[in-house]
Amino acid sequence: MHLLIQKMRPYLLAWLRRSRSGPASLVRRFSYKDMKRATDGFRRIIYSNTHGAAYRARFQDGEVALVKEVKDLNQGKDKFFKEVQLLGQLHHRHLLPLKGFSIGCKRFDACLLN
Repeated sequence: MHLLIQKMRPYLLAWLRRSRSGPASLVRRFSYKDMKRATDGFRRIIYSNTHGAAYRARFQDGEVALVKEVKDLNQGKDKFFKEVQLLGQLHHRHLLPLKGFSIGCKRFDACLLN
């Protein structure tokens, strides 16, 4: 599935630039401290590979999520925020919806687990 997203990414970003007519999507920004607390200090590892790791998280409001670490930190903040906005607007039955992100020492995507 990751390869599919990589292949579709340029087309989706181009579509987003053409179709964006309002404010950013409703993607919540989490603090690094909240991410660390929700994943028990990043000990709840689901998987790990060269692209990063994914963790199981339980936030204070009871929501359970998959938190994915983004290792490609070479991209600038603008590109990162555009990608977060794009992923926050994607809806597909085979993809988890993006609910939030965190920036700081590390960048994370938080996705809701169904």
